[in-house]
Amino acid sequence: MSRRYGLVAAAMVAWATAGTVVGMPGAAPGLVAVGAVIVAAIVLVDACAERVGRQGRPARLASLVGHARVVSRRDVSLAMVIALAASCAVAGVIAVRAEGRHPEVLQHWASGSRPLTADVTVTSLSSPVDRPAEAEWSDSSAVPSVRFRAQVSRLQLGRDQRSAEFPVLVFAPDVAETGGPPLGSVVRVTGRWQLAEVGDRVSALVFSDERPASISPAPDALGWAHGLRRSFVGVASVLPGWGGQLLPGLSIGDTSAVGVDLDAAMTASSLSHLTAVSGANCAIVVAIGFAIGAAMGLRRSMRIGLAVLLLVAFVVLVTPESSVIRASVMACAVLVALASGRPAAGLAVLCTVVVALLIADPWLSRDYGFALSVLATAGLLVLTRPLTDLLARVAPRPIAAAFALPLAAQLACQPVLVLLDPTLAVYGVVANLLAGPAAPAATILGLVACLLSAVNPLLALPIAAVAWIPAAWIAQVAAWFENAPAARLPLPPGLAGVLLTTLVLVLGGGLALAMRAQRPLLSRVLATGSVAVLGIAAGTIAPVAVRDASAPPGEWAVASCDVGQGDATVLRDGPHFGLIDVGDDEQRLTRCLTRLGVTRLDLLVLTHFDSDHVGAYPAVVGRVSEVLVGPTDGPADERIVDALSGGGAIVRQVRAGENGRLGETTEWNVLWPPVRGEIEPGNDASVVLETRRSFGATGDGVASAALSAVFLGDLGADAQNRLRRTRLVPADVDVVKVAHHGSKDQSSLVYERLRPTLGLVSVGKNDYGHPSPSILKTLERIGARVRRTDRDGIIAVGRPALSPSAASTGRALLEVWTSGAAPSVGGGG
Repeated sequence: MSRRYGLVAAAMVAWATAGTVVGMPGAAPGLVAVGAVIVAAIVLVDACAERVGRQGRPARLASLVGHARVVSRRDVSLAMVIALAASCAVAGVIAVRAEGRHPEVLQHWASGSRPLTADVTVTSLSSPVDRPAEAEWSDSSAVPSVRFRAQVSRLQLGRDQRSAEFPVLVFAPDVAETGGPPLGSVVRVTGRWQLAEVGDRVSALVFSDERPASISPAPDALGWAHGLRRSFVGVASVLPGWGGQLLPGLSIGDTSAVGVDLDAAMTASSLSHLTAVSGANCAIVVAIGFAIGAAMGLRRSMRIGLAVLLLVAFVVLVTPESSVIRASVMACAVLVALASGRPAAGLAVLCTVVVALLIADPWLSRDYGFALSVLATAGLLVLTRPLTDLLARVAPRPIAAAFALPLAAQLACQPVLVLLDPTLAVYGVVANLLAGPAAPAATILGLVACLLSAVNPLLALPIAAVAWIPAAWIAQVAAWFENAPAARLPLPPGLAGVLLTTLVLVLGGGLALAMRAQRPLLSRVLATGSVAVLGIAAGTIAPVAVRDASAPPGEWAVASCDVGQGDATVLRDGPHFGLIDVGDDEQRLTRCLTRLGVTRLDLLVLTHFDSDHVGAYPAVVGRVSEVLVGPTDGPADERIVDALSGGGAIVRQVRAGENGRLGETTEWNVLWPPVRGEIEPGNDASVVLETRRSFGATGDGVASAALSAVFLGDLGADAQNRLRRTRLVPADVDVVKVAHHGSKDQSSLVYERLRPTLGLVSVGKNDYGHPSPSILKTLERIGARVRRTDRDGIIAVGRPALSPSAASTGRALLEVWTSGAAPSVGGGG
């Protein structure tokens, strides 16, 4: 058996062990013991067989890519021993380190209400927490705006101090003028602590209301990189548009300047990997090192040494993220192989690096960045040549090779990508084909500009301006394909999507290898299996794809999602989206947001904390910039708030009178709960929002108009009457989200004041009698049309327009679209 296949087995077993055992560390000692016994048994059996001379007859293992290989029992035994040894090593590390990652003092102190102080060493760059440009701080000292990973060295509660070592993720107030605490510096943070789940890469989340206090600066070996990064980001900031935002990410992996819209475009077009430093960047640095060494006339060993030094400096500059660690360690392994005069087998080197890194840090096994980096590299190593040969049957070989590179990486990564987003980027390969050639130019020129910025920013600016050209091209490609028709193909979410994409990948890869090896029988078998699986997938996905192809037309502004017996309403202003409540069905919410083209939320409003309004919050964690909430009631509500904060959102508790903007043309105002007086959390404390979106005039003679809407949460009749007496309730609005799924606990006086053109009822199958006949009669009496999600599915409302037939009532006709019916025009009365 080829040694590289034994290493592949070792990497897979080590990864499976790490991913499982970090979530149940108590099983680690037992696993080590069982593994050691099995290894000893295998060695003993082989020794006995060797003594009696019974090696057995070697078997021939058919290969898809070459001649049959002779496989002896010793080969199999050696592969098993290596895999089990790797598994035991990973489990042993977990057994030793797991208790230290969750010390008893942390569990005891973090569960209290008093703020906890810690001295921490910063282990990552500070990332700004996303927020809309128009958002204003109500209290800038109390809102977290940057986050960074750190290693705790000391804990303090009051006067009690304890030593401890474990990783945390810190959220702290804005320190944008310094770019956050430098990597390697020691700072003191004080705030609320939330324990992370067992198996997470960090032990706790820290939410600080104070800026981190510096205790000691970063070591000189790391400190130089912080100033260099900041100077280069400053140079790039004067360059226009998305190209200027993207350049630091392409060059040194610094995405702090990447805005929400650009990030969404890069993700939708499968180009976000270009801003994650990986093997390509390391290869460029190594090539630069060899080129400099050759120009200086150095011999090979000295060239390799120079390349290693440059690579280490580059890793310090870009910070040791998981993908950077994997790429740099693999590059060093290849360099060592070159120095020894032995050709390096890429797959064997990759697997060796994976095992080594998992032994050093088993918690990497659950890191998406690490997984995508490894899978992309494996795809390039294993699938590129077979795919090139396959595509070369229908296209010239250079074109086939160009398509094969991004296709191989995307195919290998898709089983993991489907967990992050259950869709397939239809144009991902083409987008990478167009953008890929520009990335090396932007990287190399950007690195030169970065180094020059340390000398004088004016020297760096001309080079950065040239590097801006390929960066702007990549950003433009992302924008094109984000808005292309049918850009995303829906896939089954969760485990079903992983299994489907993995099966398709295995069968397709096997078919490509079999065709390349000219094995007709195996090719026919795999082709039949591939057709069968694709047929099943098409039968599952096609109805969803056809349904999703029917999207809300025109400039829709409000859409009620069909999430069953719950609330989830989307606001839209061009590329900007808001969401009022999330329902309690994550899959339904995700399908609705995907269908409406929502990848990122500028604003999330949680009217109150009943499960049918907040239960699906995990589906939007990490995708939200700003969150508005009403009064919270206990630890369960606080956990939701902390999770959204942990995902990078700014969370604010709001009262009547607060206002803001979504995008350029949508204004929002909070009408309830009241500013004065305490109000019990629950239905009657629901955040009531009024919105108004202005539409510009069109070229076909339709005058400019505005769409007004009020969203009543779950207010009951008493609270609705109290709201009416505040005199904040507007008159004659276009849309009202009917309170509490259309329950009978309503005030007809409020609806008579609002006099909506359209009443939206978010409701599902229920035993409560929702919507009640009384509210339906009230809406009919005041001349409002009713749409309900249990019958109409998703309901989207677009541009209002006056017509001669509506002039007598003064009501606008509303463009109303439902997912269960053709687009229609509905109005009042």
